[in-house]
Amino acid sequence: IIFFNMPSKNQNTKWQTIVIAITSIFITYLASFSGILPRFEFQFLDWLWGVRPSNETINDVVIVGLTAKDIETLGIPVTDKVLAELINKIYQSNPTVIGLDFHRNVDVGDEDNEKLDEVFANNEKLIGVELTNGGNLSFDSIPPPIQLEEKGRTGGSAAINDFDGIVRRAYLYRKKKESLEKTAYYINSFALSIALIYLEQLDIFPEKLSKGCVKLNQAEYATLEKINLFYPPEEMDDCQIFINYSSDKKTFNQVSFSKVLENKFSASLFKNKIVLIGVNDPATTDKFFIPHPIDESRKFIYGVELHGIILNQIINTALNKQKVISFPNIIIQYFWLVIWLILIAYLSNNLCLDTKNLKAEIFSVILLLSSSIAVLMSGYVLFLAGWVMPTITTLCILIFYQGITDIVIRFNKLRRDKQILEAKVKEKTQALKEAQKIILEQEKFKVHEIGMYYVAHEINNKVHQLDSYLSRAKKNFLKIKFFVEESLYLFEEDDSIPKATNKLEDKINNLWQINEEIQTIIDSIYQKDEKNLYQIKKVVDVNCLLTKIADDLVELKTNSIENLVLEVERNYEQDVLQITCVVPYIKRALEKIIDNSVYQVIQKYGEEKNLDYQPKITIITRNQGDSVLIKIKDNGRGIKPEDLNKIFESFWTTKRIGEGLGLGLYIAKEIISLAGGNITVDS
Repeated sequence: IIFFNMPSKNQNTKWQTIVIAITSIFITYLASFSGILPRFEFQFLDWLWGVRPSNETINDVVIVGLTAKDIETLGIPVTDKVLAELINKIYQSNPTVIGLDFHRNVDVGDEDNEKLDEVFANNEKLIGVELTNGGNLSFDSIPPPIQLEEKGRTGGSAAINDFDGIVRRAYLYRKKKESLEKTAYYINSFALSIALIYLEQLDIFPEKLSKGCVKLNQAEYATLEKINLFYPPEEMDDCQIFINYSSDKKTFNQVSFSKVLENKFSASLFKNKIVLIGVNDPATTDKFFIPHPIDESRKFIYGVELHGIILNQIINTALNKQKVISFPNIIIQYFWLVIWLILIAYLSNNLCLDTKNLKAEIFSVILLLSSSIAVLMSGYVLFLAGWVMPTITTLCILIFYQGITDIVIRFNKLRRDKQILEAKVKEKTQALKEAQKIILEQEKFKVHEIGMYYVAHEINNKVHQLDSYLSRAKKNFLKIKFFVEESLYLFEEDDSIPKATNKLEDKINNLWQINEEIQTIIDSIYQKDEKNLYQIKKVVDVNCLLTKIADDLVELKTNSIENLVLEVERNYEQDVLQITCVVPYIKRALEKIIDNSVYQVIQKYGEEKNLDYQPKITIITRNQGDSVLIKIKDNGRGIKPEDLNKIFESFWTTKRIGEGLGLGLYIAKEIISLAGGNITVDS
């Protein structure tokens, strides 16, 4: 819904955004499923631990370690006698609690076995370690000394190695099952058991929140979310916490077995401290790799040191010296991913996917860099607040998104360039066609010009003859008219002769006027000078001119067609503007147009043989400011849509051979354009 509501330059970029988002998520999923992405996620988490500022924390842990030199003198495993003596010497220094990181479920040596049992039974400050089976009976557990187990002074010990061999998590509680008949139950981890005894001295007692969760003072130690974007659910059994490695920048106070047994230590070394007894021999298998080892001279720490880090973390969080680091709820993790994806999609859609943006590639790089920095910084800030977010996963989605976007940008650019190129080719092609059309028209004009000169020459000869004949005819007619007028008494009973004389005079005058118009046209052809031609302008009433043209053409064209009645509807504006023009020319143009209408209705009348068809021509005039609009309509056959752009071309006609040359409308348009007018057609 959010993607579909994003503002977009066009629908195409919106779909591109959705496809890019889905593809980037899918690629990120494949990277995560292959194990590549979790490795980088853990490395970033290790880096966060390294750069996280360390607070002033309490460090009351002292380690008594069995070194390689001790093993040479005391042997391994150390005997019950040596272990009992060691614990007693430490106990005499009044420590707060002693943690024995030795699995001691059998007697070792022949002397003082009972004495060690007595130490186990009577030393209330002693906590033993046991290796639990996590509720799986097929796993071999190592029980603690029976005396410690009966008094509940034990803790489970089990390291959690990630796939890269680094220990990042620890158990807060550990599941334990003794037989098939008994249900599994939880015991405190070795570090938690020791930390709780230490905190009791400070009047801090645990509060159970729910299974696997404990509250110490104000610190709530909720177990890591079973469903998260870092680990598969099957790895998140029991109750796990992140180990905080940032607070311990230097090693714990340490002393060897030999020095304690020989009393070569300060009396205050163990007083009110947490004492952990374990192995400090590089040859031992009880060692682990962590992101930031306490001792920079070696890349691993011993198991006893790992317990010290964990219990020290529990104590400091209970005393509000540190924050509890955990995963947020899986919904929050997905919400984090979606918010960043929507943000990058929104910005990329508006800055990079616009095909008109010539700087889209630069914006893409800037957007990727700025968003990557923002994701890393926000991941760091949330880590300081106590949340481990899927920062690298988010970063990968953004990188894949912008990487795919960059491909789309280049594709859009190619498509845009293609469109521009096609537009230019189309423009050039159109220009070429126009040039060819102009050349063709020029060639046609040359043909017209030659033809017109030839025709004008031939007609001019005939016009001169006609002029001579009309002059003589007019002289003879005047004599006849004079005779008729003088002899009117002869026609008192029959006035047909005087009427015929008047009609004949009108016809002679019409012929004389037509002859003058023909002569004007021929003169204009010879002159080839439009300026001279347009010096002969007159004012004409458009309505009268149209009426005369229509009446003459209708009478001429319909006389020979039986029963044809052609209706001419005149829808004139009575006070239409008078126009100043070369009347013969404008008359000629209007004749061509009206003649076309007459021809069309006559053709339809002849083809349809429909008694209901009434041929009709409508002539409309209207004032339009400083111009006059003339509309000439007919109900004839009409013009085919594909022919509309051809009708003004010279020599193009739909008439049969002998009926027309295709010059009528061409001439009409040329005349009207020359007079400063405009002609359009609709059908």
